[in-house]
Amino acid sequence: MAENRTELNKNLAQMLKGGVIMDVTTPEQAHIAEDAGACAVMALERIPADIRAAGGVSRMSDPAMIRGIQEAVSIPVMAKVRIGHIAEARILQAIDIDYIDESEVLSPADDVYHIDKNQFDVPFVCGAKNLGEALRRIAEGAAMIPTPDELLTLDVGTVEADGVRTVHGELHADAVQLRALTAWGPRPLTLELIGEDGGPLPGTTPLQTFLTRSQAGLHGERTPAINLTVAMPLTSHDWKTNTAVTDGLLSSGSGSVRPSDAVTLGTDDVRALKAKDELAARFEHLQIVGDPLVLRAVGTPHVQAISQPGMFDVTTYARVGDAGAYTRAGISDQSWRAGTGVNLLRSALGDEGAQTRAIAWQGEGSWTMQALNTARAQGYETVVATRDFALQDDATATTETYRVPTDHGEVTVLTAQSTLSALAQQQPTSAQASAEQTDAGRLQRLIAQSAFYQMEQPYESRSLLVCLGESTNSTFVT
Repeated sequence: MAENRTELNKNLAQMLKGGVIMDVTTPEQAHIAEDAGACAVMALERIPADIRAAGGVSRMSDPAMIRGIQEAVSIPVMAKVRIGHIAEARILQAIDIDYIDESEVLSPADDVYHIDKNQFDVPFVCGAKNLGEALRRIAEGAAMIPTPDELLTLDVGTVEADGVRTVHGELHADAVQLRALTAWGPRPLTLELIGEDGGPLPGTTPLQTFLTRSQAGLHGERTPAINLTVAMPLTSHDWKTNTAVTDGLLSSGSGSVRPSDAVTLGTDDVRALKAKDELAARFEHLQIVGDPLVLRAVGTPHVQAISQPGMFDVTTYARVGDAGAYTRAGISDQSWRAGTGVNLLRSALGDEGAQTRAIAWQGEGSWTMQALNTARAQGYETVVATRDFALQDDATATTETYRVPTDHGEVTVLTAQSTLSALAQQQPTSAQASAEQTDAGRLQRLIAQSAFYQMEQPYESRSLLVCLGESTNSTFVT
């Protein structure tokens, strides 16, 4: 039995060899690590840098937290115990941990002896600074000795508060660390600022990024950057009745009063629309799709395209399938045609020759074949799918532009990348993502997710669409 256990532990260590083991503190981080290709995760209440910076006694993580991570992923889960602390190791074995890390990061329970790992069924992983230490850990029963590669150490000198220091380092292509990258794809890279005592500089946090193999460099022809387009609808549903106009319409001699003036936007609404519209002049990759009904209030809109007037819900209209009901409610098909939107744009600009692309924005329903047929019949050659149309899962990012034949001609469907769009709309990727409950947390996740998508397929040219929501305000964007 002991021989079988030893063989099993050895085989598990062999499976992890050459892979990436990522530190995680929450189940959602464990999900990300698994999707990114990690061979295992290390369950921690705090990352090692925070543990060292906090000082005091650092113990084994809460078993309940570890169990939550175990239930979240299918890859092996590891956890740390203090050097020489047999009781902590027994607790981890009791909750069926896959690997125990007898770690020097935690406060040692014994300054002389390590745990006799031969007395446990669970395999151990132990760090070692040199060959002598590694041999002692193996004699104690360690199944794996991790060997992280240090790429470069550079002297950055003294950096003032809020200062910037640029350093440059070179690593020869034949370096052992680079030769260890035997496969394509992203590998985790940690950038850490070290103080004179050899430990992390107080008040600093290691930067986690990615490293990948490339013959031409990250910005070379073979590693094109992801093209990211951000689209924002410019519309409002806060219309108010203009009582002066309605009184004029009901009175005699009101021929000079236009019925379209019977509803208006409030001063605050107009100010918010103008602030959002001005963002297009500041951010070249921000594409504003303007509702033709609000353009007159904006004045001189910077829109790159127009939507259906009033953001009319084409998808729900197609699902209901009762045009007569809409007509009886006073909404004719002509009122939301693409040509009607262009005429409203010309009226807002005072330019009868103005022209722009009309795009149908997705409503509450889905872009079914019937909905696409309806949009094309109304003159929309392009539609935006904010959800429910992607053919790929969130683990990868690809260009998702589809050309769909309909009874009235071809329709181009521009599909939003769901994960990035949710974060851009101030939504966490899941209810369990506690770190994404704030704007700062969601922004960090958006940056990290974008970097992962870039490195996950670094040699693939892609164009991704990120859609902001109708309620997004200008302050959030800036």
